[in-house]
Amino acid sequence: MAPPPNYDQSKLRNNPKAMMDIIDYHVNNIQRLMIFSQRKLDATEKVLAKLDPKPKVLVELGGYVGKSALAWATMLQKFQQNSQGNVSEVKVFSMELEPDFVKIIRGFADISGLSGTLEVMEGGSGDSLKRLKAEKGIEHIDVLFLDH
Repeated sequence: MAPPPNYDQSKLRNNPKAMMDIIDYHVNNIQRLMIFSQRKLDATEKVLAKLDPKPKVLVELGGYVGKSALAWATMLQKFQQNSQGNVSEVKVFSMELEPDFVKIIRGFADISGLSGTLEVMEGGSGDSLKRLKAEKGIEHIDVLFLDH
C-alpha cells in the first residue's frame, strides 16, 4: 500500500486509524480494491456497540488486506475501554487463505500497534476454525464476520 506523496510514515506507528486511512487512500487513488468501506464499518460499529455484554472475541473469515480486521480490533478495544472492561482480553482472529495477504495483514497489525489484539491465521476457514479451538483454546466467539 502506498501512502500519499510526502506522507510522514512515522504517523502509522501505533495508529490503526492512520493505517486504515492509508488503505483507503490506496484504494481510492492508486488501485481499486474491494474492501469493507468506512460507511459499512460505521454501520457495523453501531450494531456491535448495542451488544451486551460487549464483544471480546471476533472471528473474520477472509481478511484480504486487513482493513476490516484493523477496524474490528479497534472497535472491540474501544467497547471494552468504554465499559471499563479489560482491553487485553479482546482478540480478533482474521482467517486468510492467501499467504501474501496474511503477510500484509500481519505487517499492518504490527505497525499500527494491534499485533497483541489482531491475530492472522493462515489457511482455509474450516482448518483455521479447528486450530482456533485446538491451539488458541477459544471456546466461544462473540462475533463471526463472513467476508465474501
